[in-house]
Formats: sequence, C-alpha cells, structure tokens
Amino acid sequence: MNPDGDGYREPCMVDHSAPRSAPRTQQPYRNFRDRGTGQILSVTSPSLAAVYAANTADFEEVRAVALDAVVIDGPLPEVEIDDRHISAGGAHILNENLDGETALSRSEKYLRGHAAIVGHLREHPPVDEAQVRVFSKALIEAEFDHVDGPVSDVVARRMVAKGYRIEATS
Repeated sequence: MNPDGDGYREPCMVDHSAPRSAPRTQQPYRNFRDRGTGQILSVTSPSLAAVYAANTADFEEVRAVALDAVVIDGPLPEVEIDDRHISAGGAHILNENLDGETALSRSEKYLRGHAAIVGHLREHPPVDEAQVRVFSKALIEAEFDHVDGPVSDVVARRMVAKGYRIEATS
C-alpha cells in the first residue's frame, strides 16, 4: 500500500538471476545445559553462544557425543617404536610374529577390546572389598533389625559402590 492508502503499489524490479539468499555455511553447534532444568540447548550463533558461555551460573557448556562413545580427554601418549615393539602409554604390540595380522588391525582389535572394558568399568565400577568388609562389620555391630551377615554384605557393597567410606581403624 502506498502512503495515500488507496491500495496502489509501486511496481518494483526483482532480479531473478541472483539467488534469493546467499548460501550460509553451517556454524558448528555449541551445546549448553540449563543448570535449572537440565535441558540441552544447541546453539549455532556465535554471539548467542557467547551469552550462554558467559552465564556460568545458569548454563554450562557440554559436549554432545554418541551414546556409546568413549571420550578420551587430554593428549594421547607418545608412540615409541623400536626394532621389536610399538608402544604407547603402557600398551604395546610386537613388530614380529603378528600371525598374518598387520600392526594396524591388531591395534584396532585391542582398542575395541579396551573400549569395551572401559565401558564396562564405567557402568560397573569395581568395589573396594576392604570397605565392604568394614561396612558389613559396622552394620552388624549397629544391630540393625533383621540384618545378618549376608544381608549386611549386600547393603555394605551398595553403600561402597555409592561412594560411602569408613576409615578402617583395625
């Protein structure tokens, strides 16, 4: 509508040879967790990400990874190679007698195995058996109703697994 309000519109020229909008490059996502609700916000705008990053009281930046991913934080150990071994951080394979497997395929096989062990240990962390014995003894001595040795062992194991500790005095 023109300023006179009569419904007449000025003709305009549109250049159809140019794209309507320039293609945008996708910015990488930065993910922030709302500390109050736990909601994850994925942000591509650098300026909006800076706002969330600065508000550390309400938001924390989190890393989005696949559910079955094993995240290795920090630098990897240095690889050392000599005539007989390839080693890094305590892991090693022999350069000789690879039984038809290459060093790469054997290393990948070991990596998958170690990743499985890491996942298992994260899901089922080892329990300090000495702490289980201390808790079991403490529970029995506390004379809980209907608690005998085997039940107190179960309760003690659960408590140690949740992080409870008793300093052993004897």
